[in-house]
Amino acid sequence: MEAGLSSSLSKGTFLFASSVILFFYSLQSLGNFKAESRSVFGLLTVSLFLFFLFIRAQQKSCSPLLPLSLFRNRTFSISIFCAFSSFSAIGCYTLVLPFYLESIRALSPAPAGLYLASYAAVLIVSSPLGGWLADRWGAEKTTLLGLSLTASGLLLLTISSLNSPLTAMTAALSVMGLGTGLFQPPNNTLVMSSVSSGNYGITGSVNALMRYVGQAFGLCLSNFLLYGGMSFMLGYPVSDLSPGQEEAFLFGMRLACTAAALFCIAGAGMACFRLVRRAG
Repeated sequence: MEAGLSSSLSKGTFLFASSVILFFYSLQSLGNFKAESRSVFGLLTVSLFLFFLFIRAQQKSCSPLLPLSLFRNRTFSISIFCAFSSFSAIGCYTLVLPFYLESIRALSPAPAGLYLASYAAVLIVSSPLGGWLADRWGAEKTTLLGLSLTASGLLLLTISSLNSPLTAMTAALSVMGLGTGLFQPPNNTLVMSSVSSGNYGITGSVNALMRYVGQAFGLCLSNFLLYGGMSFMLGYPVSDLSPGQEEAFLFGMRLACTAAALFCIAGAGMACFRLVRRAG
């Protein structure tokens, strides 16, 4: 019995890890133009096939690594999707803004880090506020507000230019920090309260997994959009930033921030659906 359980868990771990690694490697390769398109799409196909095998294995297993029955719970599924959306947005901005500040605006690492720290500074203050609002206003409404603010901050970043005031970028990051802080505590509450106490362990694991997968996906996607957008503007493939490519970089950066905002808008739409459904 124990040998069968160990084999089932090992198989599930191998299939899931392999599919995720191949998927992210494919996205990274697309962004850096390290491989031919056919090779990359071949890897993407293999990763999706492995993920399909993982799902089938979990359905047949008596002791699955990931109980798929959890996702039949609509509140759980929506909350997990919202978490993925939020952390994907974080991954997107994390990649592009350091390049913008140091390579485009010619700041040294110390002042660039201080500008970026405005996000974390507001997050520290807004996270307790998010929990307080969730207790008094409702977790569903607070998560909707948080995702909406995060999307607004990302859209503000899309208007950044070669000469725009850095205080405007700081304001956008502060709005994002406020939104993320308001979103995370109540969303975690919704995730954990949507399942029975016997599933707290796996539920917490899935919630944590979505944070890391979301950030990794956001990083890979922003890398792809950044250099893909630059390549489109310049008319030839690029995989790094060189002098004279500032406008092309801004185009790619706007693509990445817009994609991140769309993720948050999608999450906000699902949060709104969850709120309306509960009210009805």
